[in-house]
Amino acid sequence: MTSLRVSVSIIGIIVGIAIFLISLMAASEFSLVRGLSMSQRKFYLSSDILPDNILYPLVAGRDLLRLNLADNEEKAVLQAELAERRFQAAAELVEKGENGLALITLRKAHAYLVDILASSELAASEAQAEYWRQTIQYKVAAMEAMGSEMTVAERQTLDDIIADTQALTHLL
Repeated sequence: MTSLRVSVSIIGIIVGIAIFLISLMAASEFSLVRGLSMSQRKFYLSSDILPDNILYPLVAGRDLLRLNLADNEEKAVLQAELAERRFQAAAELVEKGENGLALITLRKAHAYLVDILASSELAASEAQAEYWRQTIQYKVAAMEAMGSEMTVAERQTLDDIIADTQALTHLL
């Protein structure tokens, strides 16, 4: 009887994981209207999975799960980590010529910064506020460097992201 319960539990877990993965793939197909469809994604093994990788929806799902399970203090640290990873991924995507996807990735990084800076605890001290001002300046400079590889239309979108990012200093 116990082995039957274990077997049923294992089958239930496998079915649940399969449903989760199918849902993730379907959701990523829907959410990628502005990005790459699943058929346009590439498969490669790397320590850093970029948004152009077919496995990226799993990474994004993992990140979302981590954010949802984190308490407020952990969430701010995790958002800072995710923002940094998105900025790095965007730079790598520009190097690969995936400028449209890089811009979407920069928007996501910017959204993490907005969430972090909207948290009143982060700008509690002048030292923390100065750290974030310098971080924003550094990110703006990195984004400006990406612009040399972009078309005029892409550069306009990038300029909008840069302006939005610079405007974050008013939250400090």
